[in-house]
Amino acid sequence: MLAPVKLPAKVLNVLKYIGLGMGIIESVIAEDEEVGAKNNAQVRSSNGLLDGAEDDAGTI
Repeated sequence: MLAPVKLPAKVLNVLKYIGLGMGIIESVIAEDEEVGAKNNAQVRSSNGLLDGAEDDAGTI
């Protein structure tokens, strides 16, 4: 008789942990994308300065 009462509480805890885990994973992925974009921008700007290559606007 106690099993039906305890089961929903356990399911709720499992859902909380899954939600927490997905939130952490999502924030890590978003942070990695931001860092990657920032690094790409820095590499592009440093390559343009070192090589003297033209950018998209056609300027040196």
